[in-house]
Amino acid sequence: MTSQQPRYALDNSGPPAHSLRLLIDTQPPHTGWVDGAWWPHSHDLTTELPVLLTALAARLGLVHRVIYHLGDWDEAPARFITGASWVRLGGFHRKPRHTLDVVGLTGARIALLIIPPRTAVDSARVTMTTAAARGNTSTVTDLLRAGHNASGDIPT
Repeated sequence: MTSQQPRYALDNSGPPAHSLRLLIDTQPPHTGWVDGAWWPHSHDLTTELPVLLTALAARLGLVHRVIYHLGDWDEAPARFITGASWVRLGGFHRKPRHTLDVVGLTGARIALLIIPPRTAVDSARVTMTTAAARGNTSTVTDLLRAGHNASGDIPT
């Protein structure tokens, strides 16, 4: 008998201001634009990242770089320290909106759909579940639209 790892990881156990709202497909191969979704509480990248990077370290090891779309976040430094390590932050206008890549020192990468912080709970849950579904090949636009269609919430 073999044990299976959970397909999804979601932690809403902490206080709302500090809880990690993350849902990812933990079983390769990944076939779509993203490996899952993250629903941060704010647009302050350096405030939001430490909890995310701690959670992803088990899969990526030490995180080296985070790549994001400049318009999705408040101004952020080119690098910041989390724990005992420096992480390079790369913001680009060419990076697809509502996405973020987390890259480990080994080159392993996790691509996440970013759910806008003010998104309604029902919409966010539908979008996150769809983004993390096994075999998902939906585009970022289609993923955000799925949550919008389910709840009537308008993605921003």
